[in-house]
Amino acid sequence: MGFKIGDRVLFKKEKQEGVIHEIKSSYFVVVKTTDDFHVDVSINDIILRNDETNSVSAYGSDIVIKDTKIRQVSKNKNNREKDNVKLDLHIELLVEDYNMMSISEILQIQLKECRKKLDYMINNNSPKLTIVHGIGTGRLKEEVHRILKDYGLRYYLSQDGGATEVMF
Repeated sequence: MGFKIGDRVLFKKEKQEGVIHEIKSSYFVVVKTTDDFHVDVSINDIILRNDETNSVSAYGSDIVIKDTKIRQVSKNKNNREKDNVKLDLHIELLVEDYNMMSISEILQIQLKECRKKLDYMINNNSPKLTIVHGIGTGRLKEEVHRILKDYGLRYYLSQDGGATEVMF
């Protein structure tokens, strides 16, 4: 393509544009960028900017702008993530210094956190909560299920047995 001095060009590999300032040969030109730098460029790395086709309307009236659909999908994804709240009862995630605690003290902290989250979820009309209690000996799972029965909630054990899904 034959470029001439003063042509507005876009860089193919960079998000940059400029004006042809000098023609060095049939293969290289000097472009003055929008940042006021003079850059030696191969003509294969630039294209002529055409203001007539530099808008969405240049492609016709029946085009679909995909960015709006992406935003809608991401909003729906965020809603799904918000609907599926997870409570992990592993003690190392709840308390920093748990090494000196007895097993019964650890269990009481975990159950208190479980009740607190259940109350929050009920008060905010949340649809679902996943309680991660782990597999272990099963004592925490039994106590969590007892609390869920006391609250009168429906729940399902995960396939691996390490979590319980609660439906409100």
